[in-house]
Amino acid sequence: PFFQYSEDTKTIQRPGEIYVFEYFPAMNEGPVIYEGHYKGLLLKKFDGKWKVDKLYIGNMPKTIIES
Repeated sequence: PFFQYSEDTKTIQRPGEIYVFEYFPAMNEGPVIYEGHYKGLLLKKFDGKWKVDKLYIGNMPKTIIES
């Protein structure tokens, strides 16, 4: 996803998985307009290695956002 791993980037760790995500506020000006949304990744451990399991673009699980 298009984020820079800054102080705005959040992580939630659970056994065997890590969510990495960031909120993007709405953009109402310019050539590109979009609603506020979350983008993120789900990393899961497979055979002892962390791998990207899912890419979230505006559809982050509410339980993760509310954490």
